[in-house]
Amino acid sequence: MQIKINPNILGWARQEAGCKIDEISQLLDISEDRYRQWEKSGDGIPLSHLRQIAKKYKRQMAIFLLPEVPPKAKKPSDFRNLKLSSREYSSELLLAIRRARRYLKLALQLKTLDYWKNQYQWLNEAKNPDALRRLLKISIKQQKAYKNKEDSFRAWRTSIENELKIFVFKFPLPKNEIQAFCICDNEPYGIVVNSNNYPQVRSFSLFHEVAHIANKRTAVCYPDEINEDQHEEYACNKYAGKVLLPDEDVPIADDLDKLKYYANLFKVSKDVVLRRSYEQGKISNQLFFNLLDELRSLPKLEEKPFGRATQIVKCKSSRGELFFDLIINAAKNNTISYNTASDVLSLKMNYLLYV
Repeated sequence: MQIKINPNILGWARQEAGCKIDEISQLLDISEDRYRQWEKSGDGIPLSHLRQIAKKYKRQMAIFLLPEVPPKAKKPSDFRNLKLSSREYSSELLLAIRRARRYLKLALQLKTLDYWKNQYQWLNEAKNPDALRRLLKISIKQQKAYKNKEDSFRAWRTSIENELKIFVFKFPLPKNEIQAFCICDNEPYGIVVNSNNYPQVRSFSLFHEVAHIANKRTAVCYPDEINEDQHEEYACNKYAGKVLLPDEDVPIADDLDKLKYYANLFKVSKDVVLRRSYEQGKISNQLFFNLLDELRSLPKLEEKPFGRATQIVKCKSSRGELFFDLIINAAKNNTISYNTASDVLSLKMNYLLYV
């Protein structure tokens, strides 16, 4: 069975998914010329091929029958360095942006715009990193007491969701492309961190993105690789470092052993300890750069995977408890159907009925 579709939407969907024609033609086992003809005419597309295309582009099949091309997804400003920002966004990153915006749009539908605006009265206050720590209600003593850096990340994430009402999503993304991005052009606000990164990197990325949100800047970021001429990114990095390691708690970290000790104590990266020690004048300029070179030369250790998790745990880990609870409560209150909840949480119905 063949079907006629809107060819302009076919091209739009491919571009929005970040896919190349050769990639799709290989998937469908057809020539590139044949696929290009579909994007020109929309004629003669086998239904089985359209199903594969829809699945690849993460779209409902019905979208290809619309009379008009939907608007392009609004992308965050790219604050990565020139080496990264000169590339096109990968299909994984484009999908993550679409997912995050879809979740935030649904959250707006479930609460009023006034409700969400009222949640962000802290914005001006949070421009000060010390004030943000007070808002988050996590003391240095608590920070030191966390079992490991993963526990620390979870605590920061929970506090950001509970106290700031920022949704924090955790999606797998290419490690060499992005560490995090935030969306704050409209309420409610959201942060996406890369689940493929170390937990201490994710914690740092959280506060780098909070700094952008405090300045109402929707952004895609790679905080680990910036230049000092990237003034806004540099300022966001300093902000994140000050949140994680306040001025009064910065140690003298003048060798690798101390960097490792204090990184484990505060559940942050060795890089954060080193930079904060330097910023506070605890170590010299020369020693800072010597230790930075030593850190860069250390081998990257692979993280040990955690044990198997239930579908509920995986869902909460990916979407965050704030979003998970919002959707579950909406389903229980008949604000949305259980089918919609099942779809947006990627959980089978039998899981939802017993949450």
